[in-house]
Amino acid sequence: MKEWLTNANHPDVISQHHRMNLNIARIKEANSYVGIDWLVWWYERNLIMFSNLMDLASSGDERILFIVGSGHVEIVGNFLRESGEVVLEPVHPYLV
Repeated sequence: MKEWLTNANHPDVISQHHRMNLNIARIKEANSYVGIDWLVWWYERNLIMFSNLMDLASSGDERILFIVGSGHVEIVGNFLRESGEVVLEPVHPYLV
């Protein structure tokens, strides 16, 4: 289990999932942007997670363990970093 978690949380794997999700935007047929429609839904899900996490982070002394599928890590992590409100600690160094 530790080996699987370590691999799934490796920065290269997380980046690979993010690129794969982003490239879904290229799926289309004529003027039907099926991939973009899916990606809008995907980003909405991640923004909801971000919003809920920010609701939980009520003080600067608090720590929150956020367990989520590796496809969400890059997007939600970017939202958290870019908010300037929290310090994000990646899990991978704790697993190796």
